[in-house]
Amino acid sequence: MTDDNTQRAIGRLEGQMQEVINLLKSQDDRSTAARARMYEAQEKTAQEVHDLGRRVGLVEGAVENMDPVFKRVGSLLERSKGILFVIGIIWLFMGGLILEGIKWVGQVATKAFMGGP
Repeated sequence: MTDDNTQRAIGRLEGQMQEVINLLKSQDDRSTAARARMYEAQEKTAQEVHDLGRRVGLVEGAVENMDPVFKRVGSLLERSKGILFVIGIIWLFMGGLILEGIKWVGQVATKAFMGGP
C-alpha cells in the first residue's frame, strides 16, 4: 500500500513538475518575443536618430553656404539705410529751396500787383 501511495505521489509530482516546465517554457517564449519587439523598436529608433543626424548635417551645410549671402544682404541693407538717409536730407533741402523759390515768386508778384518798389 505504501508503495502504491508513493507511486501516486510521485505521479502527481511529475504532473506538477510538467506543468511548471510548460509554464516556464511559455514564459520564456513570451519573453523572447517581447525582447525581439524591444530590439526591433531599438533598431528603428537608432535608424531614425542616424537619419536625423544626416539631415541636421545637410541643414548645417546649407546654412554655411547661405552665410555669405546673408552677410552680403545685411551689408546691402546697411548701405540702403545710408542712401535713404542722404536722399531724405537732399529731399528736405530741395523742399526748402522750392519753398523759398515760391516765397520769392510770391513777393515779386505781390510787389508787381500792389505797386511796390
